[in-house]
Amino acid sequence: MSDEETTRSGGSRRLWEDESLTTKQVVEATLADQLGDKRGMVESSLPVLVFVIANLIGGLRPAIWTSLATATVVLVIRLARREKLQVAVNGFVAVLVAVIFARSTGRAKDFYLPGILLAIGYGLGFLVSVVVRHPLVGYIWTLAADRKLDGAWREDRRMLRAYGVTTLMWAGMFLLKVAVQLTLYLANQDTALGIARLAMGYPLMLAVLALTIWYVRRTQAGMPAAVPNPAADPAPEVS
Repeated sequence: MSDEETTRSGGSRRLWEDESLTTKQVVEATLADQLGDKRGMVESSLPVLVFVIANLIGGLRPAIWTSLATATVVLVIRLARREKLQVAVNGFVAVLVAVIFARSTGRAKDFYLPGILLAIGYGLGFLVSVVVRHPLVGYIWTLAADRKLDGAWREDRRMLRAYGVTTLMWAGMFLLKVAVQLTLYLANQDTALGIARLAMGYPLMLAVLALTIWYVRRTQAGMPAAVPNPAADPAPEVS
């Protein structure tokens, strides 16, 4: 089995701290674990792309139905092939909510409003977690590494700082999305808003993920080895 196959078969759990793997391999493993395969990125972006094109050609009504139909087809194909459904289900629900927003107001730009609101929530959540010194990346990292979610890493100033910096990266990414997309939303630039939604989706997320993994692993690599505690692990008695 090749290194890439081994990486994929293990998913993202525990791999973030595997020093034998490059950042690129860990990102690919995380991507495979979350999406099932690279096709998942295309499938989750397809309904938005279809909405943008259909809205340009035929207006809001065709755009609503073609995007919803696209998300449905993706979900059905995944079901028929018995492939990973997480992304397809999440994508279908997201498109359904977006369609409800757009249809209720009769404005194409409101198709993107749920995503903007979600980005606001994520951005503020990551930002507040740093302010209260409980950076979310620290909890996400330890959870992905299959460890207890006890926040013991907060006692190490270097790790607290590393998780704080990377959490700010994620907060910045989400708030940047909000700044760009909300500006286009208020300016009624429907097509530009759709393009921004696609451009600032997976490409930006994967870049921040790669930076996060690289920075945290770099910090961990610079830490001294743990000193054994004789009291916690006493020597066996001699009979």
